[in-house]
Amino acid sequence: MNQRFEYRPRGRDVVRVDLFGESSDWRNPVGLDRETDGTFACVVDLPPGIYQYKFLTRLGDNEAEWSLDQDNPRTRSARGHQNSVIAIDGAPEPWLFAPSPPWITELERGGVRILVGARDARSSPRPEVHVEWSENGGATWSRTALAHAFDEDEHTFFVRDDPRLGAEARGSIGRRRRAAVRGSLHAYARGRTGRELVEASDRLRHLRRSLSSGGGSR
Repeated sequence: MNQRFEYRPRGRDVVRVDLFGESSDWRNPVGLDRETDGTFACVVDLPPGIYQYKFLTRLGDNEAEWSLDQDNPRTRSARGHQNSVIAIDGAPEPWLFAPSPPWITELERGGVRILVGARDARSSPRPEVHVEWSENGGATWSRTALAHAFDEDEHTFFVRDDPRLGAEARGSIGRRRRAAVRGSLHAYARGRTGRELVEASDRLRHLRRSLSSGGGSR
């Protein structure tokens, strides 16, 4: 998916802007081009996922500083280091989830590991977090509960290793001889505000390649 990133100088003497982030392992910056209105912008092709990023701006006096994306309110931070975050084909606030690793990872012996982040979920008792998925267009649904895994400054993370999804997906793949597992993936939490339901994706894209052979457990 082509994602546009913008940085607006807002009256500052900015001469160069580079995009750093998880899309390039924080090692290979992408330069933003100055447009006629003074905005710096670039377009990056990103697969589904959750990406942290930051702008490195260079001023006219050769001073450099890191900046969050002022046009994107979503952030993620750990140990006091805060970055902007964007979800490509993923869940909206308050969730951190997308149909790609590390949020869904195929396990070596079959099944998948599901990881979901929730903003401000440190209340006591913690909210219950579940994941639902369908492999037949929503005709039937499977459901699994996630357990607390770890905390960051802004988010609490929940995880579950579930052997069922891998086995069911392989059976479906084998019958249809297709690599795509269609359906919907939902994450919801029950807490003080009641039940929240958000659609994360209409396809489990990450399984296309890993299950393309339709084989059994390795």
